[in-house]
Amino acid sequence: MNTLQQLNESIRLLTREHRTLHIDAVTSKATYPIEFSLFDQLSLEPASGRRGSAGAGSGSRSPVAMAALILWTEIRESLHTTLISITGTDAPALTPETKLELWVNHAARSTDDEVPERCLQAVNSWANAIQDLLNPTPNIEINGPCPNCNQTHAWTLNDGERIRNTALTATTAEAKCRSCHGEWPSTEFEQLATSISQEQAA
Repeated sequence: MNTLQQLNESIRLLTREHRTLHIDAVTSKATYPIEFSLFDQLSLEPASGRRGSAGAGSGSRSPVAMAALILWTEIRESLHTTLISITGTDAPALTPETKLELWVNHAARSTDDEVPERCLQAVNSWANAIQDLLNPTPNIEINGPCPNCNQTHAWTLNDGERIRNTALTATTAEAKCRSCHGEWPSTEFEQLATSISQEQAA
């Protein structure tokens, strides 16, 4: 995927509804629910995270809601100043989504390769920050032999202490083997599950 293709994918996550991979921690079953855009999730979090305070006239926000409000303010301010820098005009009435689209269009037309790269870095950092804040990636231990090295467990260091873990571990994005360091992207999860089942049945 080139820079502009990566940009378009990140813009899709930030500004449009999209399907996401969800793996049940108990059954390991994969589903693909539709989620609001990351911008919508972030902007709605301060309101959904407000809780009433006993005896107080107004509610107080949860730590996540407060962090969401701060991050959303930073993103909007960054988009505002970026739009001014590339257009020379102030357009406070435009939505953050529109400002981001204008920035991406500007980056796509630029003859300077660093312009789309800087845009991609900013967009990816926002997407990662929103996902880390609102949807922390779960780490799932997989019981079964690694298809590459056939190991079921591996030793890792935690604060200087050796701990025995499962060899295979997965997030919603990828699976890894702690023993041989093999990696499988989410597109290969079904194939990985089949391989593990075949190894266990052998």
